[in-house]
Amino acid sequence: MRITGNPPSGGKQPGTPTIGAATAGNASATVAYTAPSYTGKGGAVTYRATSSPGGLTGTGASPITVSGLTNGTYKIGR
Repeated sequence: MRITGNPPSGGKQPGTPTIGAATAGNASATVAYTAPSYTGKGGAVTYRATSSPGGLTGTGASPITVSGLTNGTYKIGR
């Protein structure tokens, strides 16, 4: 699962977060991360985890849960 940050409007692109523990659930996966410090303009950075395959997403603070996955199809990792 990939985690990317979306800066506030007009802000610079944040650094890549450090991915921690990932846990498989029933049709879901939860991924913890540590966000890098951000000194750009505007408010908070929003982080999004994206599944592969499928491109399903979850957003929010750590940990992020991505739902709607098919059991046995996805690998949890970086």
